Amino acid sequence: MRRRQIREGHLDASLAQRFGASGCGRRIGNGVHDARNAGSDERLGTGRCAAVVVARFQSHVGGGVTGALAGRRQCQRFGVWGAGSQMRTRADHFAVTHDHAAHPRIGTDRATDIGGQLQSRTHHLGVHGPSFFTLGRMRAGASRRLLPSGLSPLPWPTVGPGVPPDPPFARVAGCHRRFGVSPILETLLSQWWHRARTTSPPHSDILARPCRCLCETVAQRSKICTMSLREFGDEFTWGVATAAYQIEGAPQADGKGPSIWDTFTHKPGTILDGTTGDVATDSYRRFPEDVALVHSLGFDAYRFSLSWPRIQPDGRTVNQRGLDYYKRMIDSCLGAGIDPWVTIYHWDLPQALEDRGGWTNRDIVEIFADFVTVVGEALGDRVRNWMVFNEPMSFTMLGYMLGEHAPGRRGLNNFFPAMHHVNLATAVGAGALRAAAPDAVVGTTQYLSPTMGTGPGPQLAARAERAANAMLNRAFLEPNLGLGYPVDDAPILRMMRRYIKDGDLERCKVDLDFLGVQYYTRLRAPFRPIPGLWTIPGFGDDPDVEKTSLGWEIRPEGLGMVLDMVNAYGYPRIVVTEGGASFVDELVEGRVHDQRRIAYYQSHLAQVKAAMERGVPVDGYFCWSLMDNFEWAEGFVPRFGLAYVDYETQHRYIKDSGYWFASELGGTAG
Repeated sequence: MRRRQIREGHLDASLAQRFGASGCGRRIGNGVHDARNAGSDERLGTGRCAAVVVARFQSHVGGGVTGALAGRRQCQRFGVWGAGSQMRTRADHFAVTHDHAAHPRIGTDRATDIGGQLQSRTHHLGVHGPSFFTLGRMRAGASRRLLPSGLSPLPWPTVGPGVPPDPPFARVAGCHRRFGVSPILETLLSQWWHRARTTSPPHSDILARPCRCLCETVAQRSKICTMSLREFGDEFTWGVATAAYQIEGAPQADGKGPSIWDTFTHKPGTILDGTTGDVATDSYRRFPEDVALVHSLGFDAYRFSLSWPRIQPDGRTVNQRGLDYYKRMIDSCLGAGIDPWVTIYHWDLPQALEDRGGWTNRDIVEIFADFVTVVGEALGDRVRNWMVFNEPMSFTMLGYMLGEHAPGRRGLNNFFPAMHHVNLATAVGAGALRAAAPDAVVGTTQYLSPTMGTGPGPQLAARAERAANAMLNRAFLEPNLGLGYPVDDAPILRMMRRYIKDGDLERCKVDLDFLGVQYYTRLRAPFRPIPGLWTIPGFGDDPDVEKTSLGWEIRPEGLGMVLDMVNAYGYPRIVVTEGGASFVDELVEGRVHDQRRIAYYQSHLAQVKAAMERGVPVDGYFCWSLMDNFEWAEGFVPRFGLAYVDYETQHRYIKDSGYWFASELGGTAG
């Protein structure tokens, strides 16, 4: 069991502060919101303009191989969650801290309603158990000038050249500024992922009702989700997915250079079970066996990724043996009647490029474009369907802000430039690929999750929900649509202005042929008193909702919501490029009876079918994953595959879920 302790900190400062909100937005065009109604002030509490806080954070987070929390979670006022941490508040006081005497108003929210799917909900949380947050007295002089009702000092809708200086929310609660972020805010943000993995927010029946599935358990859902996969039509693509570092192994074979994951996994304490991807499923040598497995299960497409350091060991120089390997693998797929779907970047950056700053270095955009050109020219005659990136939100947030994934860097000063450079590289890379392979069908993939805001009232819950949606979803979608960054709903994104140069927002715009949607669960967004951010999202813990072995709630309806949200942006084509679940699989006499996984796929595919009937242009679904593999920071503990891998012998055993797909898709396994 791995335990982490968040050191007890003490906030002993105060601020008289009033938070304003400027009306709500109107949907324009494809779910784009830009109109604001000035005027309606929104107060936190029942009427005082000042707020007082002395807050003490104390939290112990524990994690085992399943990411379980050591200890019970408790409900907290305001949706603040964590292992035993709580907040109490008065109706007319609000918890915000600051070491300075003045703080301009943070206001002007833009309410979004993309496709009508992400509506605000009213949630009220009760207070249970003791509180680790205590109220204090306001220091003398900690007052601020109030702005007239409806007047916002932050009127600009997007970040770009000429944006006014940093708003003071960059100094939320700290004693000094570090790259524009207070240490306390940075600490709160840095805890998000491992707390989300190992901790769950409070639950209540009130919170569960708006999003509870029609059936209460996966077993019950499966009874109504028994449609035949043939109902999806002959043009629907059925595939399985993998990624290079997670399956290939052979870290030094045929001239391959080290990746950031080769480096990261060999550092003590970075991986839950202490393993590495040095061998993984040995697919570098066993790819013919894997391709045969795909064929036997009846799938007509195989999604896999290219290892950048296998093709360019130093990030610049081409290794022909690496390219030849992928040519052989692709030819094997084509020979078996399987369509190869290639992900160009699935997180294994060459270590040589990380040593130069990685995704925080602006030069990476053109370097990546050069890499795309190399693979497009070499493989474009064999591959038609391409994805530029896999889940930019995941690898930038986990790798460059929270330090949970490679390269293990922390802080908003790493996250924001990485985010922007990846958004730029998506557009520049897509252009480079089309130039190198004119017949390419070019898309990218995004991890998307509809957020569920909670708070002491509907307005604060809605603010938290909008902020989470802006940070986790829209900030990675809208720049490539030419809409800029959604700073009105997540004002903390204004800090990105320092990384944006003239013309960047226009360069980010790209017309993709399709968007790959990757959905696993819905996220809770409890309101938190962090100006500019307003929430720290996390996984839910409703006791009435079925969960995976990682503790993720199984909420099929979220997939339907994501598909509607994406459709509202006007994408011409949508493909679910990842979907799946980890369960505790047991190999008994050569078989794995994973009925829960079958039920999972049935319930989620029912959502896809319903979306198609609503006119959403979704025409493909890829299971994660073909087989059990190295699951990043969780190591080999989670098992997502349709085939069970005995890591000692590397033998693949088809699970019952794999046999189910084979029977539905006309595979030979069985």
